[in-house]
Order: sequence, then structure tokens, then C-alpha cells
Amino acid sequence: MTDSDARLMMERFLDGETSLQEEKSLYDYFSSEKLPADLEAYRDMMRWYSDMPKPDENETKNAPRRHASTLILRWTSVAAIAAFVISLIGYFNFTPANDCEDEYALYEGSYIIRNGKKITDIEDIYSEIKQSEDLLQTIYSNISEMDVPYEDVAIQQISESCDDPEMEKIIINILKSE
Repeated sequence: MTDSDARLMMERFLDGETSLQEEKSLYDYFSSEKLPADLEAYRDMMRWYSDMPKPDENETKNAPRRHASTLILRWTSVAAIAAFVISLIGYFNFTPANDCEDEYALYEGSYIIRNGKKITDIEDIYSEIKQSEDLLQTIYSNISEMDVPYEDVAIQQISESCDDPEMEKIIINILKSE
């Protein structure tokens, strides 16, 4: 074996890509007296490997490659980490938060007219929106308990609870048009 062949085979040996026959020829090469200076550093390591008991030839044919199992383990670890990160991202992106900003976002674009002025600040009108929703919920629950047409009950309830006559007319017209 030439020195350049030994260098190439040594690289393959360190990558775990040599056959048993090639490793045996490397052991023989490193047992020689004269070695190039760059390969002299590997002499003790190769002597140690050559002194190891040799595996049975049948065992080595059926044995998996060392680097293949390491590669599989590495990719499995990467896949597990990726799945964990994706599940965390999904959890935090799709889990609803219970803070006021999310509830205010439902009413974005809403407004009220108070004393002839249009008010669009959600924090100012939020309580009135909630009151309106509660009133509607009460009306619907009352209607569902009665055998009277819902339009009549709704109009009566709105007339009793609405302070703004213009708004009362608008709501009643909407109910009658449906």
C-alpha cells in the first residue's frame, strides 16, 4: 500500500466507511517500521485497534453500520425537537387569551352617538355595548318563555327600556322589516 492510499483509507476509516479487509490492510501498514510524519500520529491508535479481538465474519455481515444508527438517532432527535417547537407555536397562537384587548377587538368599529356626538373609543362605549347585549339576552329569554309572537314582545321590551326615542324607532323598524 502506498502512502497516499493509506491516507485516503485512513480518512475512510475515521468516517467508518472501511470494510474489515481494508481495516486489516491498514493495521498491517501501520505495523511497518517507517511511516510518513503525518501518519505517524495514528500509529498508536491503529496498534490499539489491531490488538482488539476480531469479530466473527457472520456477525459483521448482519450488524448495522455504526454511522447509520447514529444518523437515524440524530434525525429522530431533530424531528422530535421540531415537533415540540411546532406544538408550542400552535398552542400559543391558537389558545384564546382572556384579556380585555381580545374582547375589545370583537367590537372594533363599533360606536355610539351620545348627545349628538359619535363616540368610537371602545373603552368609553364598552359598558354600553355590554348593557345592550344583556338587554337583548333578556328579551330573547323572555320571548322564548312565551307563546306570543316575538316581534310584539321585543317591541314592548324596547319601548320600556330604551331612553332614546330615535333609537327606539330605528330598532322597531328593523324588527318589523324582518
